[in-house]
Amino acid sequence: MEETLNAATEPSRVLVWMEDTLTVEWFPFLAAPNFGQDEDAPLVAGPEAGAEIAQEMKNRNAKIAIIFCRSRSALAAHFLANVIATQIPQLRVAIKPVYLSPSVTLSYALESSRGNASNTATLARFDTTVKQRISGILTDSPTSLVASKPSFWQQFTALFKVKYVALNPPHQLVQNLKKEVKLDPSMPLVLFTQDPEEIAKYADFTALFANQYTTAPVLQDVKADAGVEFFFNTHVDEPTPTGVDCEICGEPLYTECCPLCHVKPRPSRRKH
Repeated sequence: MEETLNAATEPSRVLVWMEDTLTVEWFPFLAAPNFGQDEDAPLVAGPEAGAEIAQEMKNRNAKIAIIFCRSRSALAAHFLANVIATQIPQLRVAIKPVYLSPSVTLSYALESSRGNASNTATLARFDTTVKQRISGILTDSPTSLVASKPSFWQQFTALFKVKYVALNPPHQLVQNLKKEVKLDPSMPLVLFTQDPEEIAKYADFTALFANQYTTAPVLQDVKADAGVEFFFNTHVDEPTPTGVDCEICGEPLYTECCPLCHVKPRPSRRKH
């Protein structure tokens, strides 16, 4: 993707992964330093950490929150957003339910928000990245998969530690690692792990790419599927704006409705 600059819009935003397994009793939120620098690091928060997240946003002087969550947790994410909004009335927030893991999601989100991209451009880039890139997990425990559903036979073979590659939606697929995998070996492979021995378990997969890959940090303290997550760092097309700006926030629209203000432009302003 090529840089899209918007000098009139400062990306004063906070990226948040809402993890429904976290509770305020343990900690209200975590910064994810491996996924950003200091005050730009994304946050990982439980659904009841609205007041603490709002204070952190005030500390960062941010007016935009993009909350990512698992699709099953969308309602809890709306609750979190509403609590934050009571503390920051001028807050604009977008909620993005996904079928991706936290590590893949935040990696895509940070890449999409690079440079001085507007907030709506960041969200459009993220959506395009999810659609165009292939991601998934290497696992010998297919019964634990959430996004991809293994067959009964694949679940049965988990008893014998048969290894599988499971692709995330929209490329939803579960394949036997030794028999069925058909992927372009020229695609740049990125593996999420902090344990080289864990990668060694899936040598059959890395061999498909001549053992050429890069590693990225796993988002710690967040429950994930058992295995090694990955994505292919392939080119992503730059999304095209509609040519209409939001009447409320003034940002360029990439969809019919502004994802931050949740309003559609008046018919007279829509591009025909």
